[in-house]
This record gives sequence, structure tokens and C-alpha cells, in this order.
Amino acid sequence: MKGERHAEAIARQQWKVLLRNLPAVLIGNGVASLLIGATIWWLGASLPATVWTAGSLGIQVLRYAIWMRDRRAAVAGHNPIPARRRIVVGNILAGAWWGIGLPLVISFGHHDLVTLLGVFISGLVAGSMAATATVPAAFMAFTLPLTLPVAGYMAAHATVTGVALGGAILVFTVLMVSVAFNMARQTRELLEMRAARTSLIRDLADARDRAEASDLAKSRFLATMSHELRTPLNIILGFAQSIEQRLLGPLGDERYAEYAGTIRQSGEHLLTLINDVLDLSRVGAGQYRIEPEKIQVGDIVDEIRRSVSDDASRQKVTVFTTVAPEVPDIWADRRALRQILMNLLSNAIKFTPMGGHVQVSATYDPAEPALRLVVSDSGVGIPADQQDKVLKPFVQADNDSRRRYQGTGLGLALSKELTELQHGRLMLESEEGEGTRVTLALPVVGGTAPAEDIGSLTTRSAGTAARRVHA
Repeated sequence: MKGERHAEAIARQQWKVLLRNLPAVLIGNGVASLLIGATIWWLGASLPATVWTAGSLGIQVLRYAIWMRDRRAAVAGHNPIPARRRIVVGNILAGAWWGIGLPLVISFGHHDLVTLLGVFISGLVAGSMAATATVPAAFMAFTLPLTLPVAGYMAAHATVTGVALGGAILVFTVLMVSVAFNMARQTRELLEMRAARTSLIRDLADARDRAEASDLAKSRFLATMSHELRTPLNIILGFAQSIEQRLLGPLGDERYAEYAGTIRQSGEHLLTLINDVLDLSRVGAGQYRIEPEKIQVGDIVDEIRRSVSDDASRQKVTVFTTVAPEVPDIWADRRALRQILMNLLSNAIKFTPMGGHVQVSATYDPAEPALRLVVSDSGVGIPADQQDKVLKPFVQADNDSRRRYQGTGLGLALSKELTELQHGRLMLESEEGEGTRVTLALPVVGGTAPAEDIGSLTTRSAGTAARRVHA
């Protein structure tokens, strides 16, 4: 059933091409009728010429009336067959009037007229082929009643000119019929290719819309669930901390304090994960609001260093910070920048073995102009074939030396998206066993991306980031 509908759709397109060209065919037939009629009249057969010419013009008018009536029904009608048949019948009448009528009114003893008739017949066949070849039935309906009687009449008079022209007309007709069928086949193939392409584009658009809707629904679900999980988790952390610190008095067994500490540490880890998921889902839903402000780089670097000092001490990792004196203030969202640096420093400390070091440096490149914040470590590094993967959500480097470390693979991905939301760039360089270097390039005060521009483009940037995050 589907194949039948497809075949009918192709047939409609073929008829559409024919109907578009048919008015030009009618005009050409009318002009040719006037010219051949005038020639016959000039040679003395005035009455037959007048009758034949009037009849030929009348048939063209009838064909035009059929075209006006049926041009839409033949393409878009629920039952286009009757309309198409009327057009074919009109072609038969026109071809037969020329093929049967002309031999009755001309004198085959006049060689010039016979030659002229052969030229006109060939021209009509060629014009019909060019205009109606997309529907071979319509082309044959006009051509065969036109050429076969004329060729037969010419050959029957057994003159050299008549036999030669009759044979030429038959050969030309066969050639045009072959060309018409080839053109119809090529047209059908092109129409099928166009239909397939249109269907593919439609399917891709539908798939894209479904993917975007699913992605948005997923982001909203994650955001909602993150909020729902974070509220009871904060309560658990508060009570665990109260028990651990014995705020309400001594405990019966010191192991309870140890258990409470374990609950608190696990809860803090889970809360960090939920916060990352929440921020990532906000970016994905285009709801992460960037509020840029003027920030002194040295202050925020010192703040982050103090925040990770306990983790660094536990890991026995030394953290160095260097801020060049010429570093200007930057335009950035303070909360987003703090989260980026915390993620990068936490990763650097986590993947650096005891006795290693982590370096945070800030330099200014006036050529861009942009601030470059670099977080480098002497840790386990990332294999070259894994460096693109670790910038995607929930992906960690496939490295035996890294599998013993906890993590969900959200830190780098979220840092990259938050950086790009602020018109910045995050670049990662690493060598396995030698360490990792992550560079942030951020716009500076007075640079190419002032705060008002960043704010005005937040929604668009977030939407773009959403498509990348959940690709």
C-alpha cells in the first residue's frame, strides 16, 4: 500500500511537469497550424486549407479548455485518472487531425509542400517530446497519430522525396520515442531521489526535535531531582556533624563519633556530586545565569588556595600560586569562576601522588587580550587518546593508575561549559606520568567581551552548551 502511494506521488509530479509545459505546446501547435494552412491556401486549395486550419485551431482551443479544467485534478485530485485521460484524448485528436487531415488536403505532387510538411512534422514531434516526455503515454498519444499516417501517405506516392521523407519521419519518430522513455525514466529517478531526500530531511528534523525534547526533559528532571535530594541531604549532614562534634553531650561509645564522621564525609561527597549534576543540568536546560562582575585575580586565587588547603595537606601535596603583577581585573561570574578553579584544583590534588606539587599561575596576554589562568600538576597525567574524552560529562580517562580515584567525570566537563558561557576557553595539555596542565583564557576588563555583552548572550550560550553537553 505504501509502495502504491509512493508510485502515485511520483506520477503526480510527472504530470505536474507536463501540465506546466502544455500551454507552450498548444501555442506552438496553433502557430504551426496557421503557417501550414496559409501555405496550402497560397498554393490554391483555399477552402480545404481554411477548413483544416479552423479545425486544428478548434482542437487547440478544446485542449486548452481541458487543461484549464483538469490541470489541478490531474495532479491533486482524489481520482486523477479521468482528468489525465481527457488530456491524453486531446493529444490524440490533435495528432490525428494533423496526421490524417493534412494528407487529405495537400497535393503530394508539390515537392516543396511535401518537404515543408516533413519539416513541420519533425518540429511538432520534437516539441511534443520536449514538453510531454515525462508522461510517455501523453507523448505517444500525440506523436503516433501524427507521424504514422503522414509517413504512410508519403511512401505510398512512391516518389523519391516522399519515400525519403516518410522513412526519415519514421526513423525520427522511433528515436524521439526512445528519448522520451529515457527522459521519463530519468525524471522518475530524480523525483524519487528528491522524495527520498525530503523524507530523510523530515525524519532528521523529527529526530532532532525528539532528541532536543528528550534532552530538555532530562535536564529538567535532573534539576528537579537534584533539588529534591539536596534538601534532605543537608539535614543528614547537619545531624551527622552535630553527633560528630557532640553538640548535645557525650556519646556512649566513641565509635558513634567515627560513624558520624564517615556519614558526614560521604554526605559531603554526595552533596558535591549533586551540586555538579544540578549545575550541569542548568547549563543543559539553558537556565544557568551568568552575572559577570569585575574580579581581582589575586584575591580569588588566594581564596581557592585556602579552600583546598586541607585536602592538599591530607594528600601531602604542595600548592603554589603565582599571579603576575601586570595581571588586570577580569570580567567573570564569581560563583562560576570559583567553581571552575575548585574543580581544577581538586582534580589536580586528587591525581597528584604524595610529595607532588600543584601550581596555579595567572598571566596576561595583551595580544588577545585575555587573562590566562593555568592549573598544572605533577600527577599521573592523561593518555593522549583520552584527553578529548575527559572533557565530556561522566567520562574519566581509561587509565589503570586513575581508576582507584573516586569521581564521576563531571568536573572538567562542567568547568569547560562554565568557561565557555563566559566567552572564555578551556585548554587541556597532559602527558601520561608527567602531569596535566589546564589553561583558562578569560576576557579582561576593557577587553573584547565586556560584562554587558556576556550577560546579554547568556541564554544563547547556555543553549549552545546544552547541545554539546548532552550530545
